[in-house]
Amino acid sequence: LSSTGHPAEALRQALEAYAADSLHPLVLVALGDAYILNGDTTKGLAVYQRAGELSPPWQPYYAAALARVGRVADARRVLASVDTLHMNPGKALFLGVAHGTLGDMDQAFHWFAYQPEHAWLPWVRVWPGLDSLRRDPRFPALLRHLNLTPLAS
Repeated sequence: LSSTGHPAEALRQALEAYAADSLHPLVLVALGDAYILNGDTTKGLAVYQRAGELSPPWQPYYAAALARVGRVADARRVLASVDTLHMNPGKALFLGVAHGTLGDMDQAFHWFAYQPEHAWLPWVRVWPGLDSLRRDPRFPALLRHLNLTPLAS
């Protein structure tokens, strides 16, 4: 709902999900997305931060959100604290998203190449904040690897 032009309904449903399970990181991320899309950056970032505290693989997602709202130094500080020795596909995906949002393309593509890749990797084609990644000359090769076509301009 958030990405289809219904941010108020997305927030209503995210709050409903939060009432049912306030500790599930995916519920928190959906709520953070809804807050951000409804213009409440403060609440959105606080919810993303909580998701990262509950489940460390979500810390880079919080960093990406900080970068999207212009808090680049804070985003880099969060990224510096991420444990990259104990990786998993989700953490690698979100590290790629965070670095892509910050414009660190080499790092973004490094993490997008992590194997096994996360099932959500194809979403980089439309993920908010990754416009500069989509302009990178390596992006078409990533799309081909994922069996996707570029977005129409």
